[in-house]
Amino acid sequence: MQLLAQKAQLVADRTRTLARTLYAPIVVVYVALRVIAAVGIPAMRHPDSESWLRVNFAGSEIRLWTVPLFFKVLPSDALRVAGQVTLSTVCWVALGGVAAWVITNRRLALIAFAGLLVVSLAPDVTAWDVTILGESVAISITVASIAAWWAFVTRPTWAKTALVSALVVLWAFLRHTNVAITVAIAAILAVTLLIPHGRRFRAVILAVCVVTLVWGIPAFGKNTYNEDEVLLTVLSERILTSPERTDWFVQHGMPDGDDVRSLAGAFDRPGGGSAPFRENKRFFHWVHEHGRSTYFEFLRTHPGYLFVQPARDAVDPDVAALDVTHEPYGHPRNVLPQQIEEAIFGPGALVFLTLGVVALVLLAFGLRGWTGREVVPATAVLLSAALYFVTYHGVASELGRHYMLAAVTLRVSLILLGLLAVDSLLARARARRVAQPDPFRR
Repeated sequence: MQLLAQKAQLVADRTRTLARTLYAPIVVVYVALRVIAAVGIPAMRHPDSESWLRVNFAGSEIRLWTVPLFFKVLPSDALRVAGQVTLSTVCWVALGGVAAWVITNRRLALIAFAGLLVVSLAPDVTAWDVTILGESVAISITVASIAAWWAFVTRPTWAKTALVSALVVLWAFLRHTNVAITVAIAAILAVTLLIPHGRRFRAVILAVCVVTLVWGIPAFGKNTYNEDEVLLTVLSERILTSPERTDWFVQHGMPDGDDVRSLAGAFDRPGGGSAPFRENKRFFHWVHEHGRSTYFEFLRTHPGYLFVQPARDAVDPDVAALDVTHEPYGHPRNVLPQQIEEAIFGPGALVFLTLGVVALVLLAFGLRGWTGREVVPATAVLLSAALYFVTYHGVASELGRHYMLAAVTLRVSLILLGLLAVDSLLARARARRVAQPDPFRR
């Protein structure tokens, strides 16, 4: 048995040495592919791009300040593209590095490191690097946040506490929906204060979350133009398209008539947008004055629509809300084979990934086998799902763009959780092999 253990240790040492020599070449190839995907491609602007260039720390602009501040530091679109590529590259390598650090099986750690970098090479991620919008920075900071939180929970230090605290602020001010999710993060942190180990570190981060919420929550309602716009998308694409939902809104004060019902789906029609709605003075006055309160009442009294409809749209192959490959906002060079792209972001990929990870997790951890290293990926799965639900009920246009952050985060966190499950199963199998007596030993 001792000889078997020594042989296993020798193999493990050789594997660890080989793996370490491969990380640097993987990073070099990865950086080259990121550059190839974006170099020489002109920055793509959209009608919304200008709104991402105005910095306002008070929250009265359409956009919160993290992305505009990033763009402000870089004075040209070419530099902004280079900055987005650089930021994305650094953040994904950091996440891969933390994953390789946490996973105990060296071969699996190397696979995890390379696999996460492959995910980031999909055009669903790289497209945003050449686009002057908020998605590239949002994805990068989210990936960095997962890496920082994971490293912090695994081994908390004051340096990691400062890093996580800074990322909490930056992440919250990416979008208004992120401010809402920060409420959940603060609540989770408050509960973890019951655990003595590392309590003072978490208390500092909780204080940062509270300050961030005191700063961020008042931003809701400060820009009525933005709120009217997103509400109009919901009314256009989800309420007026359903006679039953339209009737409920009419019964609760919404103006009725052919001029109103004909606006069903008008927001996403060519040449549509909010103009047809604003031209209907009677209807738009109601939207501006009473639309939000009526919509929240609708959500409160229709739990099926609130919870079931977003889930149904996520798994329905005809809707596939989180399979967002169909809306190209930028045109990077494809550096992955199409089969790999489809396996990550293609039709049904998320459903298949979810079912596979759930099976692995049940097999590896069951209900009681969870440890501290699974906390961050598991929490990220729940928070990314919550982000999807909040986004779903917050806006109903440009779904590929607005759902992208939830789509990427959900995939990444599920992949991390699946890798940890495989790592646990491999460790269990290795322990059984070591424990088995050598039948040839006398």
